[in-house]
Amino acid sequence: TFSVQRKNAEDAEALYAEILGFVQSGQAQWLDLTCEKMVGKKISILTSEVVAVQISDKSGAAQAGGRTAGFLAAATGATN
Repeated sequence: TFSVQRKNAEDAEALYAEILGFVQSGQAQWLDLTCEKMVGKKISILTSEVVAVQISDKSGAAQAGGRTAGFLAAATGATN
């Protein structure tokens, strides 16, 4: 599981659509993501391993409920 933050909802929606497009294409591609809040936070994911993508509000109420901070969180099929 990983999360990345975007400064506004429109950017989060665009990233969501981009990842969903890769997943739906069925073609394995590497996608490099960065976090706009934490400079230097980077992750590369293999799109064929993504099994879920979620957009969530990073408001204090959402964090108190146990949700991941940030707008976009995704789970991959890979396990450690």
